[in-house]
Amino acid sequence: MAPRRIRLPLPLHAAVTRRLLLASYYFGPGCETGGLRWNAMAAHLVEAGWEVDVLSAARPGADRPYLFGPGVRVTPVTAPTAVGDAVDALGRLRRNVAGWLRPGFVRKDEKAAPTLAEPSAAPGPGTGPGLYGRLMGNVSAVSRWSAQLGWTRGAVRAGIELARGRPASVIAVSTPPHPTQLVGVRLSRALGVPYLADFRDPWLFGELDSTQSRLVDLRLGAWAQARTFAQTSRVVCNTDWAAETVVEHDPALAGRAVAIPNGYDPCPEIALPDTERFRVAFVGWLYDFMDPEPVLAACGRLRERERLDALRVEFVGTDEAPGGVSLHSRARAHGLEGCFEHQRRVPREEARQRQQRAAVQVVFDAPGPYRVPMKFYDSVQCRGDLLLLGSTPSAMADAAAQVGLTVCPPYDPGAIDAALTRALNRWRLRAYDSPVDASGIFARAHTSRRMQAELEALVNATAPAV
Repeated sequence: MAPRRIRLPLPLHAAVTRRLLLASYYFGPGCETGGLRWNAMAAHLVEAGWEVDVLSAARPGADRPYLFGPGVRVTPVTAPTAVGDAVDALGRLRRNVAGWLRPGFVRKDEKAAPTLAEPSAAPGPGTGPGLYGRLMGNVSAVSRWSAQLGWTRGAVRAGIELARGRPASVIAVSTPPHPTQLVGVRLSRALGVPYLADFRDPWLFGELDSTQSRLVDLRLGAWAQARTFAQTSRVVCNTDWAAETVVEHDPALAGRAVAIPNGYDPCPEIALPDTERFRVAFVGWLYDFMDPEPVLAACGRLRERERLDALRVEFVGTDEAPGGVSLHSRARAHGLEGCFEHQRRVPREEARQRQQRAAVQVVFDAPGPYRVPMKFYDSVQCRGDLLLLGSTPSAMADAAAQVGLTVCPPYDPGAIDAALTRALNRWRLRAYDSPVDASGIFARAHTSRRMQAELEALVNATAPAV
């Protein structure tokens, strides 16, 4: 049931004060990567004369409203956890029982290193998750939806209460998690103000078949996405690919779907890559769709071909055994004994320093062609080379072309070898005069101005005539 329309008193200054009510599950210092986009955009809006109220997930030590810089007021919202706690307990019990009963149980890091082979583009019948896997996937989905919808209800109540004393000119919701777009749907109806849906990643539109085994995600996602598209005044995507797909998915959004890319917050100083060691680095989490084998194999070939004692290969911020196989065993299999390093998650500033001192940063493309991974934007402000692994055409390939880069197919050894050789020659010359994005086209200030223009257009379209 839609919330009742709330009639609020209008302060005398409401005609001149532009106030954004932002719902962003991740927000604030030290937040997940998903919050960085609006951390910066909120600050830029304040510089342009806006006031910003933020509804965000409650974090330890933040159970009451607080200021996040001048002009940005954050209200933490707590989600209920009872259902999620029960599902987590069930999952722990399942894993323990499976470990006790599985015959010939083998530790993950004791598995043999895989051979380098391109995965099949079209898995055959029977290769997907079985009945038990689908069941547990849906149980996990129930847990997520319960927590996210619970947070949504709390955020709507907090937003209405905020608006009683600080009426909003426009509402924006930044996701994922995507169900929190319902905050914008309900607040827009209750308060009678326009609503902008900002998708850092696609929802069901443009996605692969990753939700086929999770009927809960598919059904509830379709329901919530349809409500979002019906209510929003503007859909913002990170790429042209995604914005075009939104319109294909719902033609009624033609003219209301726009692309505003992600970006980076410029560092005050960009260090040079290490001049003593030729460092090839992956900094971040290795997801299931990211295969480190082509990188390790290419580094092994480079070491042998160039007799490169100065080579150092670093994987920082991820599990030591992605896919159940130790990274160290993989590295040894490719002749990288003594020059491979792995380190688990490190503070953000240390991760930034490791990126800057790398002669080559490895960036894996996202699944599907519709998004650009955040690691791409983090990397283009550095001075070293980028080894971009993905498909063409794609959104990342389009973004790379804007700064003069190309994308290597992940299972094309010749292309990867050529990219590493070019990077090695540049390292030997110490030719690092400027960062990759020398013109700053992906700096957050540019994307913030574009978002500000969209918000002001929505406010102006609904402002009463004078």
